[in-house]
Amino acid sequence: MELKVPVARLDPLCFYTLRDAAIGNDAKARMRFAMWCVDNDLLSRAQLQVKKAAKADPKLLEDLAEGKYPEIREKIAARILASAEGDLAAGQIDMARQKLEILLARLSDTEAGGKARDVIRTCEAKGAEADAKAAADAQAKLDEAARKAGEARAKLLGEVDAEYEKGRADATDGLTEDDHGKALGIFERALGHGESAMKKLDSIEKRYPDDADFLSEAAARRQKLLQGMVKIHVHRADLYIWRGSLPNAKKEIDAARKLVPSSPDIEAAMQRLLAAEEDDDTLETRYLRERRQSGSRSPRRARAAAAAAAEHRIPSGELHNA
Repeated sequence: MELKVPVARLDPLCFYTLRDAAIGNDAKARMRFAMWCVDNDLLSRAQLQVKKAAKADPKLLEDLAEGKYPEIREKIAARILASAEGDLAAGQIDMARQKLEILLARLSDTEAGGKARDVIRTCEAKGAEADAKAAADAQAKLDEAARKAGEARAKLLGEVDAEYEKGRADATDGLTEDDHGKALGIFERALGHGESAMKKLDSIEKRYPDDADFLSEAAARRQKLLQGMVKIHVHRADLYIWRGSLPNAKKEIDAARKLVPSSPDIEAAMQRLLAAEEDDDTLETRYLRERRQSGSRSPRRARAAAAAAAEHRIPSGELHNA
């Protein structure tokens, strides 16, 4: 007796386990399965299926690079962007920014990656509004003495906060910069602001070693600075991986580890580096490297070139070489 159940009625994770085991070495079936994974928001599993397909049929690689693989990357990017926009609408600013950073750091050449440049600016503005409101609400709940003490501490830490904001602004500029060489420089400038903020924080803490409330606020700022600097090192590492400069990527990851011995961001970056170093890394890194060597532009540059062509009636052949 055979019982047939529509796939839509099964839990996606349950079906994934069953289907993954049943496919075997059928590379084309794995590619179809990868597309199903994307449609069901199993994004990391979609990438895994593509790798398994390439391993099962190495000759499939060229077809992947020219056909389904770019389509999968576009779908993954679109899903991440939609999720980030949903978080933003729900007021989950930090979650939205994390997803937008993924898009801009590793999928910026997709259409959704291009759109993320504008969305992250909106995210920054809403985040600033939310932070200001939270601070005002917290101040309103304090009595006069506590409020004055809080204002004094905030004034004392003002220079630290100013450096942090400059670094955060540079980090956003680095993420949205099309030119990777310029982006690396902008990120380096952001790290400089972070280091400056750390030095100011060290100096102030030494002057108030017995003020428990102040030390608590200073510790919170230090943690925020470290997290921000680690992310910038990881962004620089991703840029170096894309450019094929793996030793420099390793230096950035090592620099991040000196700040924070271990974090999910650092470990994920290390896995991407190891994948790029392996001989069987036949997908993401090779795909990006070939795009770089062919002179492919980001979506924003492509749209700008197209707009210029339309305005000045540039022949299509010249547009392709622009």
